[in-house]
Amino acid sequence: MKAIKFAILLLFTFAINIEAVILPKYGGLLKFAVFQSTLCLDPAKIQTNTEKCIAGNIFDGLVRYSRGKRLSPAVASSWDRSDDGKTWTFRLSESARFHNGRKVNASDIKFSWQRSLKHASDELLAECSLGSIKGAIRYRLGKQSEVDGIQILEDNTIRILLDQSDDYFLAGLTSAPAWIVPREALEKSDFDSRPTGCGPFRCVSATKKIDGEILRLEAYKDYAYGRPYLDGIVFIYFSDFASALLQFEITDGDVDCLELPNIRFSKRSSNLMTISDNRSVYLHINNASPALKNKQAIRRSLPEIIKYGIDTKSILQMLYDQGSHISSKYNPDKAKMIIGDNRINIGRLIVIKCFPDLAEQDDDAFQISRRIELDLSKIRVDIAVTPLEPKDFRKSISDKSYTLALHIFSSSFANRNLLDSLYMPLFNQNTNILLRPNIFGLADSAPNNILQLDEVYLDLSSAD
Repeated sequence: MKAIKFAILLLFTFAINIEAVILPKYGGLLKFAVFQSTLCLDPAKIQTNTEKCIAGNIFDGLVRYSRGKRLSPAVASSWDRSDDGKTWTFRLSESARFHNGRKVNASDIKFSWQRSLKHASDELLAECSLGSIKGAIRYRLGKQSEVDGIQILEDNTIRILLDQSDDYFLAGLTSAPAWIVPREALEKSDFDSRPTGCGPFRCVSATKKIDGEILRLEAYKDYAYGRPYLDGIVFIYFSDFASALLQFEITDGDVDCLELPNIRFSKRSSNLMTISDNRSVYLHINNASPALKNKQAIRRSLPEIIKYGIDTKSILQMLYDQGSHISSKYNPDKAKMIIGDNRINIGRLIVIKCFPDLAEQDDDAFQISRRIELDLSKIRVDIAVTPLEPKDFRKSISDKSYTLALHIFSSSFANRNLLDSLYMPLFNQNTNILLRPNIFGLADSAPNNILQLDEVYLDLSSAD
């Protein structure tokens, strides 16, 4: 009798849950706030997380993540890997088409990848796996005219040869430099701001405004794996966070969702979604820094000084525990022993403005850098935090005019065996997004630090 009652209770509970589920529906416009007025959406030139998240809905690579963070077909319908892990063969989907209607073929893959290898920044390429392809580095250095590890077998079949087996290779093809672009679209003068891709959304308008709509995407009805649920997405620029938050909080406001640029706003408990540990924070040491020129002992010891001198646990607490340790060796007394009795100045710590148009104090990366500056000061090491616009940050990296650089990579980067030992991991960090309660499907849609908005749908009957 008890068993029967328990079964009835289970059925009743299941029936209630069925009614509570909001099934995916087609339609609706998602209004997304951004804090960057000028966007570069070219996969070979992307510099900020905002650009990456937007462009990830316009472009596709051979593979992409699906719900549950599983690698799934995109431009490629299937693939094989050799027993030694060094040869991959991809067959392209017959349905994969660019937004101009042309079918994607194998020559588009080779063109797009070679273009990224030639023009993308070192930091952007580090997040993908194109550098593992045979001949890729020599091609980037101008020592050969093409990448011999990219072999076109047929219009819809391409073979990739790696220098050595790379377990990360397939996942790395979801990153921006591996996305596919149509050669003919690059002739458009506005490709950077209004590009043509083969992803689930296509760009229909792009404008520059002091405040207001700057980009509109619409569902690509001929997308290989079915049109997105949303009819479109509008990206609305705000020059300050308070205005965006106000529009989010009022009924029928101009904002449905927005990324929180500074973790202090994450104390809000309502309508907050946290994407766990999808960014990794690194310090990059430049041994060629002019400030270290006559400090040989300090230059050799700087990795140890950073390891013992920066309190990553305290920084994570400042971020309201929104992340996790990669490593923690904090021991300021040991750091002081390495440094000695004298104070030293080691030049600049540069940090990219993740949200270029917001005030520095509203940017987490800047707050983290200031804490690093404070920790180093306590062990008699002085360094000047210098926040830079994305283009100026890349220039400083190129001309080596800094000592330390704060980098924030997608979390998959943390799992790679870095060839450059001067990149020191500090911790992983979460992303926090405010969204209205009628938005569904976003929680599992941000692998590799990209918001895949084709899986998002709205409860159009909800009165917010």
